[in-house]
Amino acid sequence: MLCFWPVIPRHRGAYRLAEVWLQVRKEDVYPGTHLTALWNLVRRRESLFSNANWYRFVHRHMPVRRFGELQIPAYAVATDLETGRVHVFGDTPEDYIIDGIMASTALPPLHPPWHVAGRRYIDGGAVADLPVRVAMDRGAQEIIALNLANTQTPGEQLRTLAGIVHQAIGALIVRHVTADLEYAQLQNVNVRTIQLRHQLSLPPWDFSHSAELIALGREITQAALQAEPFTVPSWKDRLTEHVVQASAPLLAAVQHMIGRRLVARQGGE
Repeated sequence: MLCFWPVIPRHRGAYRLAEVWLQVRKEDVYPGTHLTALWNLVRRRESLFSNANWYRFVHRHMPVRRFGELQIPAYAVATDLETGRVHVFGDTPEDYIIDGIMASTALPPLHPPWHVAGRRYIDGGAVADLPVRVAMDRGAQEIIALNLANTQTPGEQLRTLAGIVHQAIGALIVRHVTADLEYAQLQNVNVRTIQLRHQLSLPPWDFSHSAELIALGREITQAALQAEPFTVPSWKDRLTEHVVQASAPLLAAVQHMIGRRLVARQGGE
């Protein structure tokens, strides 16, 4: 559903996205019951749940079809299942937005990989949970990253297999995120990470608290931005920065040439 903001910029796009998300029900994402999941496992299907209902839901709410139709550039990060490499939908204007959403939300073993042009893709979080490098490679110089990964598992849940697996995955996520943030720092890119933490312990198929979580996310984000206001550089500042960056090689060449002439003159004397 990443397309609502680039199609309807500013507040209206965010509100429209919230309205759509509040319509999501369990059957849209996890159709059937636990017996359905068990049956799919016994039959050696690609996943525990079908993604057919999710595809129909997303397709029904799509305002545009291709990334090239968006008013603001947007991208969806997925993982190529065969190569394990990051794949970014939106680099090509002809990419279908539905492919980007279906691929980036294909979370094994819950949902099957999404097939595009003979390739299979899964959630980009497998290799880039907080894909700041993807943004930097596409020109981002200031990034606000909303980190939804809740890596803290209550101590009593660490006695169960599910709790231990959750904590292990969380540790891997922290490692990926930390590496990307350190890379951004080395490249002098300002990354502001807003941690969207909550105390609710919810199974992935429980959508009954969506309104509460959306309100909480807005509250946390608003407080973070008020504490440290986000300033957009003026066009004059951006122009000056580009001129300085573009002229740096020329200035270095001139300095080198002047230095050589000084050395040659001193040698002649």
